[in-house]
Amino acid sequence: MQTRLKYWLPRVIIIGFAASMPFSASMFITNMDESEFIVWILRLIWVFSFPLVFCLFLFLTLWVGKK
Repeated sequence: MQTRLKYWLPRVIIIGFAASMPFSASMFITNMDESEFIVWILRLIWVFSFPLVFCLFLFLTLWVGKK
């Protein structure tokens, strides 16, 4: 069970964050002013960096555990 969780959890998180982008993009793209654009850019950074950092953390813990 634990190996299935380690296999599927990062993939599900990445898919979830990627799927959240199209749902909110239309609200920010139409009639954007400068502050909304900044919020949209910060959200993009968050959505793409969080899963990457999570997967890097998972990789590092597995790598240290093997040594």
